[in-house]
Amino acid sequence: MSSPYDAIIGEPDSDIQLVDGNVSVKPIAGQRLWVTAGTQKVPVSREQIMSSSDLVLAERAVPSVWMVPDRDTGVVLAYTAGKKPSRVKLQAGVFNGNRSLMGDNGNGKLIAARAEVMTGHKSSYKTYGVVKQPVIGAGGDFFLNKDIATDTMGYGGDVLLRMKGLAVLAEFRMGKVSPIDSAIAVPGVLSETEQMGYLAQVGYTFKEYEAAVRYSTFDDNKSLTNAGDLAAIRGGVTWHGPDDAIRTGLGYEKRIETGSDEIDNDSVQLWFQFIN
Repeated sequence: MSSPYDAIIGEPDSDIQLVDGNVSVKPIAGQRLWVTAGTQKVPVSREQIMSSSDLVLAERAVPSVWMVPDRDTGVVLAYTAGKKPSRVKLQAGVFNGNRSLMGDNGNGKLIAARAEVMTGHKSSYKTYGVVKQPVIGAGGDFFLNKDIATDTMGYGGDVLLRMKGLAVLAEFRMGKVSPIDSAIAVPGVLSETEQMGYLAQVGYTFKEYEAAVRYSTFDDNKSLTNAGDLAAIRGGVTWHGPDDAIRTGLGYEKRIETGSDEIDNDSVQLWFQFIN
């Protein structure tokens, strides 16, 4: 149970729900092929795939939330070629497309594919820590979601670079939402709508502290200049406790309304994590 993104207080009818529930099998002995079935993250967007426990600024950037599918129920095939320090990972999946574990709401499906190159002996899905050798992760992805009243297509590229205590994360995304003729639901858009977003984050690890600053932007309709155009600058510091089991941090977010009048909605946030 959690608050909606970019909100302090949860919805009145929010309840406790299962977040992830899946099983993975390795069907071919000696091959690095895995098949995962159940509710899981869709292989789209590096920052969205990253565990929430590895986010230095506690919250994901705006485009990573509003432009990617996050979790869904389906099947993912993942194959890794090569071994450390250099390898290639390919993923493809088919999902219900309605972000629910409890059945499907239509005949449409969400398909997604991702390819990435990784070099280095440490993870390219976390930013904390000092590495002896450079770590690079670069990926690209695509998804198409045929929902009841809309078709949503998105694609993007991302890169994470780690050198000693420095970590640089960047991501660019494009999307298109198209209404379809439906007697069941009202489409969220009235005409074909193109969207765009990107983020750039720079962080540094010093002993048990990790500081970072991030700029992100989102345009919900490229053909219009309105309140759907926004950006944010977020900076903060996270302290990593013994064995990295406890984390606490403090940050500030400057909201920028690029397409409308400025709103007094900046915030100071304090976060705490206990990791089992």
